[in-house]
Amino acid sequence: MAYFVRNRMERNYYFKDRMAFTEDHIRVRKLILWDVPCKLNKIMLNAHFSDFGRVGRVHLSRKTKQFTYRTVNVVYDKAGCAARALRESNHEIDGIELWPWAGDSWKQPDAYGTNRELRLHRGPSPILDLNDDCLQFIMAHLGLQDQVRFARTCMRFRAVYRDASARLHTSVELGQFRDMTAWDISDFFKLSGAHVQVLYDKPDYETRRYVHAGCLADSIADHCMNLRSLRLFNNPQLEFHLKLTLARMHQLEELQLESTNAFAPSATP
Repeated sequence: MAYFVRNRMERNYYFKDRMAFTEDHIRVRKLILWDVPCKLNKIMLNAHFSDFGRVGRVHLSRKTKQFTYRTVNVVYDKAGCAARALRESNHEIDGIELWPWAGDSWKQPDAYGTNRELRLHRGPSPILDLNDDCLQFIMAHLGLQDQVRFARTCMRFRAVYRDASARLHTSVELGQFRDMTAWDISDFFKLSGAHVQVLYDKPDYETRRYVHAGCLADSIADHCMNLRSLRLFNNPQLEFHLKLTLARMHQLEELQLESTNAFAPSATP
């Protein structure tokens, strides 16, 4: 049986067959801890997390005079050990509580398959016999999320995606991101953000909820350097996050926010 963990920190992983998986169904071996006091050193952290299995690596962010807290990454040799650590509800070292999360999908050691899986799929695939024009035709008929995952498959598919993106993604409907994972959203805007000129929401009487509204807003601000028009309808959740990033959208010419607060000209950069 599989079930998602939803606690006060909204962790996006689930357990199945004694292992933990990210929302992209990637085995979790890498854990991340934020706001760890600098008094906890690598030896102390390694000793604690080794109670759940063999730790391959513990990495601490750089210690500076300005910050008294650090980010810590703990990488286990086996996914089952990471799952045991995530199941444990009482992580405490020297009287300090710790809250490990699963690291992002794309930062997991097995994000692109284990070494064994890669060896088993080393042979040629029939789809690679198609020329790039055929591959672009196939890709254009996929949904946006599947297009992104097409690009993630191999370097050739990524190049095919990049060539088609300038034509396909100048105007993008925001509702397509509503149920996307953070990895999919991040990859789309890294690959296609420079081509996007218009982002719009379809008018809808029902308020839309985005699983990763903050990630979506940051990705738009970071990668859509040519964005000219942004239009939202009845979407206060995404509107809130986007207002925090508007100052970074230097090319924006049209902003339309039609929700509970209606059009807000004062928010225009």
